[in-house]
Amino acid sequence: MMDIRKLDLNLLLLFDGLYREQNLSAVARRLVMSQPMASANLRHLREYFDDQLFVSTGRGMRPTPFAESIAGLAITRGCGTAAIRRARPGSPCHLRA
Repeated sequence: MMDIRKLDLNLLLLFDGLYREQNLSAVARRLVMSQPMASANLRHLREYFDDQLFVSTGRGMRPTPFAESIAGLAITRGCGTAAIRRARPGSPCHLRA
């Protein structure tokens, strides 16, 4: 079982951006981080979830079936990047350990 307390929740911003844009370099620029840092953060996400999450297509990255399944949890609740950043306890986007 995955322990959410061991996950850097900032990595979810990368996941959300990559799911939406499907381009790691573009997401890195938007999050004001280097492309190597974004790649390292994606590696951490892959290790945590024990899944590739996104695979290179030559024109970007596409989510794996597992990434599709967990992306729906945040996105369908309106908990995209901006909502996660401003979530308050008790809101639908508030993440609890």
